Amino acid sequence: MPRLTTLLLVSLALGAPRASAQEVPDSSHAGPILICVDEKVAAKKDVALYLRDREGRTRRVFECVPYDVKSLRDGGAIVAERWLGQVTVLDRDMKVTFRKTGLVEPVDVELDKDGTVIVVLRTEGVVVGYDPATGAERWRRTGFTSPFDVEPTPDGGLIVADSGANRLVVLDAEGAIVRTIGGITFPNCVERLDKGGLLVTNYNGGEVIELDPQGRVLSRRSVGGTIYRAWRRQDGATVVATGDGTLTVYDRAGQVILTEKLANGFVDVEPIEDI
Repeated sequence: MPRLTTLLLVSLALGAPRASAQEVPDSSHAGPILICVDEKVAAKKDVALYLRDREGRTRRVFECVPYDVKSLRDGGAIVAERWLGQVTVLDRDMKVTFRKTGLVEPVDVELDKDGTVIVVLRTEGVVVGYDPATGAERWRRTGFTSPFDVEPTPDGGLIVADSGANRLVVLDAEGAIVRTIGGITFPNCVERLDKGGLLVTNYNGGEVIELDPQGRVLSRRSVGGTIYRAWRRQDGATVVATGDGTLTVYDRAGQVILTEKLANGFVDVEPIEDI
């Protein structure tokens, strides 16, 4: 896929100012991100993958119909195009290195430590691992009601947000269920934290929930509305992306230190650690 020849600047409007330089170092926004602008929530002319860098400059970087994106350590990305039924791996120059087509509703993508491209297929209720060179299926995990997100674990297992069944399912490297965590309505995003805990979002209940490594609730934060994504930054702050097109940054105590409005509407926002 060729580089995009036309840059589209996305205007950003800031809400609440940062609280201190220690909480949001050298930044007046939530940080560098990839933005998926999807055809279901935006005008056709705006649908694409965007990159917002550390300086706050936002540009259109890849022509697609993105629903989910995962940033990679080498500067590349994996994009799931839910409505087109395909998953694409991009290098840091936004050139295609792998593409899998013919999929039914791929809603989440991840890259395992062994290079396996992990895809959540919502309609089938499965999570599948594909060989990044051949596209062949390496493994398949079944038995989910309506999964929307997956998080690989260091031991080769998976944590699946089985949204339709209101649960998280923890699997080992062979696909056996280690434990099931209930009590979370429609969990649509799960992130594994540094010490083994989990950060989980409740899509239509407007909650961000933190769990300890055993799955016990440490905190519940009600932010209202619908939540697309949440992640924990390296400085300990938590960023929440909501359906009204807003990014909100909370400090360790749960206080709002920054709100940021993204234009064009989005369905997924992915933080970038190094660009």
